[in-house]
Amino acid sequence: TMDELDDLRASLTGVSPSYTTSLDLRIPRMDMSAPIRWPTLLHEIAHKDCDERVQSFQDFLGLAWNNIRSELKANFFGGLDDGLVDGHIINWIRELVCDQAAFDVVGPALFFSQLYAFESDTKYLSRGKAALTTHPPALLRLQLLQQQTDNHFLFEDTDLKSFLLREMGSRVAYIRWLTGELGAEQDPASYTVLR
Repeated sequence: TMDELDDLRASLTGVSPSYTTSLDLRIPRMDMSAPIRWPTLLHEIAHKDCDERVQSFQDFLGLAWNNIRSELKANFFGGLDDGLVDGHIINWIRELVCDQAAFDVVGPALFFSQLYAFESDTKYLSRGKAALTTHPPALLRLQLLQQQTDNHFLFEDTDLKSFLLREMGSRVAYIRWLTGELGAEQDPASYTVLR
């Protein structure tokens, strides 16, 4: 009924049913005819409400924030002003929070959807400084989704979990090979599971 829809909308948006809200969502790499990309759509939708979650995560980090900033600055943002580094890190946290929100809904399907998106647009595979200002490295994101699947996703079928982790591991190895982390002389097919 309409009342139930209004109640659902209110619970999801926090807006009273007497008000109307709209969301203008532009998803440049989304192709609605490709179901493999649908989980990525959930990641993009999560951007609408992620600022509160980002702040909660920062609050959770507390005193560890300075250590994290120092590590990331040394490994990814060397030579940049701390203010710029903080902005880049917030961008990374925002992307990871949205990954988590989408994973909470669709589980391991997000890994394969994001993998497809990263392979379709190689800027996400870049380790260059310009690519890293808005998004964390694709490899990091895929590895975190793989860990989420292994540690936090409940499976009744252990064979299915083993299969998914094996497939994820081989694809992470392939991305490591593509980005040069395995070295050009190493065959990615020999790395079936990274554990």
